Amino acid sequence: MQLYHGKSRFGDQATTENIQRKRLDQEKLTLQIVDRKSQLDVSLQSLLRSLSLIEKEKQTAAAVSKLSKDQLRNEIERFKLGKSTSYQISQYQQDVVEAEQQEILIRIRQEKIGVDLLALTGEFKEKYELSQE
Repeated sequence: MQLYHGKSRFGDQATTENIQRKRLDQEKLTLQIVDRKSQLDVSLQSLLRSLSLIEKEKQTAAAVSKLSKDQLRNEIERFKLGKSTSYQISQYQQDVVEAEQQEILIRIRQEKIGVDLLALTGEFKEKYELSQE
């Protein structure tokens, strides 16, 4: 009879240890989920902030591009009047090219942020109609 009780206690102890191990595993997984959710929230806020900032950059770059083109037109008019040189015109042309290049780079960054946002929210495959295979 004592053997039965000893076996029972041993079985109870193993069961208790298994329950404690499972609880610890569950707590660990819960902490990992909370941590991952926090990381996703931070990533989302960062991407949204970047989108907001890039929109302002885009507007600024468009204004710089327009100004560069206006300056080039004015310099061409000055050249026609004999008050400028072809070198000065080439400098303004270079300014226009650099401003347009900056606009393009900003649009590329904006698209990249958009793709990152789609990937983060899980909408990337749906947006681009990619199969799950």
